[in-house]
Amino acid sequence: MLRLEKSCFGIFCIVSCILLFAACSSSENSGDNETESCNRIESEVAADIASLAPDYHEIAFSSKRDGDFEIFVMFADGTNVRQLTTNDANDGLPHWSPDGKQIVFTSNRDGDFEIFVMFVDGTNVRQLTTNDAKESSPRWSPDGKQIVFSSNRAGKYEIFVMDADGTNVRQLTANGGVNYRPDWSPDGKRIMFSSGRDGDWDTFPDPELFVMDADGTNVCKMKQIDFNLRFSNAAWSPNGKHIAYTASSLDDHVCSSDIFVADMDGSNARQLTRANWWDRCETKSFPAWSPDGKLITFLTDAFRYDLDEEFDIFVMDADGANVLRLGQRGEDPSFKP
Repeated sequence: MLRLEKSCFGIFCIVSCILLFAACSSSENSGDNETESCNRIESEVAADIASLAPDYHEIAFSSKRDGDFEIFVMFADGTNVRQLTTNDANDGLPHWSPDGKQIVFTSNRDGDFEIFVMFVDGTNVRQLTTNDAKESSPRWSPDGKQIVFSSNRAGKYEIFVMDADGTNVRQLTANGGVNYRPDWSPDGKRIMFSSGRDGDWDTFPDPELFVMDADGTNVCKMKQIDFNLRFSNAAWSPNGKHIAYTASSLDDHVCSSDIFVADMDGSNARQLTRANWWDRCETKSFPAWSPDGKLITFLTDAFRYDLDEEFDIFVMDADGANVLRLGQRGEDPSFKP
């Protein structure tokens, strides 16, 4: 739904320097080769994913296949799609509760985007926020007691946290920039987020990654080494040792992006996907980990030839192998814990 300093403060911040990006080069036929690879659903991969317990590897996502965005759930092989919401509003950005029994999401059913929670069968919908602002990117804390989110209730988008019932809202960032896409560390002690502190939301500032303690203190900028790339939409791996993220060129004439993974100490950065950066605008973005850390789901517009079409949802191994096109289109994929 959303298309969307300096040095580290505090000794608790363990992330000091990250993301040495590999050069993005491809042969003349790389685009054709990847298209063939993505179109070919390897039978052994499909069987591998299908053999996993279906109540363990499920993916929630949003889709506008009925005219407006609704929340859906499917098995990790793209089968057994169920629609959870049905209304004339736009529902999106779903995220599972740690116990897998509830889904938090955003909806503009009251006129602006607020945060809602429902059971995984779509029943018992409750509205958690009520204001004239826009809320975005809600994420449940690992212990299920809090929800972190982004909101422009303070002017520009800042990071907030609230209790899981919508009470006790606290603002964590206050720098006048654009802060969004927060994600909890697996131990619940830190929050990683994207920030464009030198720009504004309307012009989509070049995002950088930051980490802070869960109470908003000890903000640490994750230093970018390759200044020819911008990176955002990061997701912490379940074991807390890696992040998956989207990287794209700072060249305004190159609008493609890819999925990368790096260790949390900044080492071992590796590119998992390879978009056709020069011949067309092709993006691969919004990675999300499976709960066991073995799979990553992501979005691509490689097969979208009309701006009104939705992104394709893919799954691949955490090392970038065995790319599987799920045969479903949508946005905001999120694995069930």
